[in-house]
Amino acid sequence: MRMTARIYGKTVQTWKHEDERGREVIVQREIEYREYDLEDGSLIQTGTEDFSEQRYRDQFIEKLVWAWDGEKRNKGGHRWFEYAGAVAYARGKAANIKKYMKIKYNAEVIQLR
Repeated sequence: MRMTARIYGKTVQTWKHEDERGREVIVQREIEYREYDLEDGSLIQTGTEDFSEQRYRDQFIEKLVWAWDGEKRNKGGHRWFEYAGAVAYARGKAANIKKYMKIKYNAEVIQLR
């Protein structure tokens, strides 16, 4: 079975509903994604996925990506991590995201903070 990493992007569309107090609340979101192969980092597919508001709160994670190239160190000799960007993914998939980011940034170590 092929190992993949799914990275979410922009919100394509939101659906809102008026609650009993007359406030508009989001009930569903459509979010674009790209899915990558973890062997070589190639793009496998793109698409969109729908999230109910509850699933979005429970499953959607956004983190900053920090990469260490395996060489650069600070004055104290500790690893020097460089900010590489931000990433959005589903809960429980951090290991796959780290594997893909190692390929993408040619990094020795990836941290999601």
